[in-house]
Amino acid sequence: MKDRTRDAAGGRDPKDSHLGFDDLTSLDPQALLQELRETSRRLEAAYEQIERAHHQNERLVAALQQAKEQIAALRAEVDKLA
Repeated sequence: MKDRTRDAAGGRDPKDSHLGFDDLTSLDPQALLQELRETSRRLEAAYEQIERAHHQNERLVAALQQAKEQIAALRAEVDKLA
């Protein structure tokens, strides 16, 4: 897995990529626009990942509920036979 603890450009930790006022004022408009587009892209990717995880979670909950019902039905069958 790729080590993403450092930003290649500035050596900053990407988790701490908040730009301060001085950082923003030192960027030219094109660089600022590029930074905003990259941030937007990362946000969209994170949102899509959350959506996929949410749908997978819903499927797993449904599968667990079905298994629980099957176990209850089997338990009832065993009780009848005992």
